[in-house]
Amino acid sequence: MKGYINSNFEPVIKIGIINDGKLFKFDAIIDTGFNGFISIPHKIIENTSWQFIGYEAYELASGEIIKDKVYLGDIILAGKRKYTYILSNKTDDILAGTKLFADKVLSINFKTKKLEIIEA
Repeated sequence: MKGYINSNFEPVIKIGIINDGKLFKFDAIIDTGFNGFISIPHKIIENTSWQFIGYEAYELASGEIIKDKVYLGDIILAGKRKYTYILSNKTDDILAGTKLFADKVLSINFKTKKLEIIEA
């Protein structure tokens, strides 16, 4: 799977979101400071039939503690369907956390602005 580095020097990949059997594709920023699976804006989640399972509190880089909803749902990563935990957020960005890549090798080359994810 390949990605790219955007003009803000953020590593970006395509993520598929499955809702009621339909696939929707979005850009996701790889956030190496986020050790969860994936965080998706609430405005996207509210249009899904994903299973709400509770709340999670987490700390932002600023030290602020945030509490948001957690869901279970299907995404597509590197061409493979994955049933995973999905954290709701109040931003416009989809954030791919490091747990999504636990069984992969992530290579980010900021000089050439290329990104590659391969199976470990």
